[in-house]
Amino acid sequence: MLKFEDLTRFGRDLSRPESVVIGRDGSVYTSHRAAGVSRIAPDGNVTCIGNTLEICGSAFVPNGIALLPGGDILIANIGDAGGLWRLENTGKLHPYCTEMNGKRMPPVNFVLVDDEGEVWFSVSTRHSPRHLAYRRDIADGFVARIVNDEAVIEVDGLCYTNEFRFADKGKTLYINETFGQSVRRFRRRGSSGWDDGEVFAQLPQGSFVDGLEIDAEGCLWVVCIVSNRLYRISPLGVPQLLLEEADTDWLAEVDLAMRSGKMGRHHFDHNPSKVLRNISSVTFGGPDGATGYLGCLLADHLLTFRWPRRLARLESDAGLR
Repeated sequence: MLKFEDLTRFGRDLSRPESVVIGRDGSVYTSHRAAGVSRIAPDGNVTCIGNTLEICGSAFVPNGIALLPGGDILIANIGDAGGLWRLENTGKLHPYCTEMNGKRMPPVNFVLVDDEGEVWFSVSTRHSPRHLAYRRDIADGFVARIVNDEAVIEVDGLCYTNEFRFADKGKTLYINETFGQSVRRFRRRGSSGWDDGEVFAQLPQGSFVDGLEIDAEGCLWVVCIVSNRLYRISPLGVPQLLLEEADTDWLAEVDLAMRSGKMGRHHFDHNPSKVLRNISSVTFGGPDGATGYLGCLLADHLLTFRWPRRLARLESDAGLR
């Protein structure tokens, strides 16, 4: 297991640094509420890119982010206006895909650019407001792909869709279901889409899965909000708990609220933890690929840790995703 003393603060003056990605030059990018993203340069200097407070009359809340080949950044807006947005290095923000079937796109949780350059994203729920879907008996989330500038749903009927990743050269798709407290696995069926899926890993009560990454050994790393848990799941689906800062009373209160249909935003926007501060994502980088980075919803910094072996995939391994 990792220990609290293994963790190091990284960055400063961040705002809701939910998602973290690593640039080719070693820069670390993280979402920044009511702005865009923050860039942490290899020398530690922090620059905020963007200054967007609102979109369509509601707060701009960057959640998942992804780097485009040309240097721009895609942002999944989990604010009420929803949609995918493209941020230039100059700070200018442009709509990228904001409608589906002629209607405004719901709040978007996560965005990913695959090895073929295609853009994928997740919508946690069609319910509005989103907290109406903070339940185990609602499964109306989906993962979609941008095809000819249109959003096409690839996998539907998910229990609050969160982060997802590809493996096996794009033939396997792992998806976190936050209120299912599980990781679901789908496999491609030739050119006809995906199979019906299966539960790859069911995690213990209180494991509200959020962030997801795959390491160089093919293991899944899963981050859980509320309970502040970090799991490493073997290719056989066996989870190993690496880190935890769960307040027993708070976790019981949140679980009761979810089971009784009374869970709300305040259960995510508050956490009595002292160190992890509602960890939400994980990714890997560093000069030797052995540094882990944790996003934290309620912190003004990221957390890093060192692993004894390379975590980040080499560019030659890209086809494994």
